[in-house]
Amino acid sequence: MAQALQKASGSSLGKRKREEDSSCPNLVFPPVPIYNNDSVIEVTVGRNRKKRTWRVAEGPLTYYSTYFQGALRPGHFKEGEERKIHLTHDDPDVFQLFFYWLFTHQLWDKSLSPGSVPLDWDLLCRIYVFGDARGIPALRNTAIDALMDKIGVEWEVLLSTQSHYIYKNTLEGSLLRKLAVDQVIKTRNVKVLLKVPCHWEFSTEVAVEMQRVTGNRKIIGQDDWKLINKCEYHDHTEVTSMKG
Repeated sequence: MAQALQKASGSSLGKRKREEDSSCPNLVFPPVPIYNNDSVIEVTVGRNRKKRTWRVAEGPLTYYSTYFQGALRPGHFKEGEERKIHLTHDDPDVFQLFFYWLFTHQLWDKSLSPGSVPLDWDLLCRIYVFGDARGIPALRNTAIDALMDKIGVEWEVLLSTQSHYIYKNTLEGSLLRKLAVDQVIKTRNVKVLLKVPCHWEFSTEVAVEMQRVTGNRKIIGQDDWKLINKCEYHDHTEVTSMKG
C-alpha cells in the first residue's frame, strides 16, 4: 500500500498538480509522508443494495477532512479504535469521486473530456454538500470550480435549477448559494427566474442582491464569465489548520 501511494504521489501527482482545477494556493498536495502511512480505514457508504465499501489511506483522508480527523482520533470514538467508518446517509457515487479526488485533485480525468465538464449539475452540487458536511473545504473548492466551468460551457443552463437542493442542504452564507445568486445577477435578466421553479430563499436573495447593485449592475457574457476569479467562491481555510 505504501509503495503504491508513494508512486502515486511522485511524478504523476507532480504532473497533475500543474493541471489542477483551481489556481487557488490552498489546493496543494499533502507532504509525501502522508501517503506513506500504511494505516488503512474501511469506509462503508450508503445502505441496502447501494452500499459500497472502500479501503482508504488514513493519511490523506484525515489531512483534508476535519470530520475524518475527529472521528479517527484514538480514544475518542469507536471509529478510531475499529478503523471503520459507516456513512449510511451519504451517496456512494459521491464518495467514489471524493476517493479519486484525494489522489488527483480532480473529479474526472480531464484528458478524456477536454473542454467539457462530464459530471451533471446535481452530482456537482452533491459533491459540494458532501465536502461541506465532512469538513473538506478543498473538495468544496474543486466542486465550485467545476460548476463555474460548466456554467461557462453550458451557458444557457442556470444553477438555479438546483436551488431547492442547494437551499435545503446548505446554510446561510454558503458559497454555493452565493454562486447560484451571482450567476443570475451577473449574467441574466432576472425575469428568467419566472420560467424556473426556484426555492423561495433563493428568489429572495436574488431580489435583495438586485436591489443592492441597482445602478452598478453590468451583465457579462460567456467569455467574461470564464475570466472571473474563482477564489471569490472558495473557502480559504488553510490546509495546515486541518493537520491537527
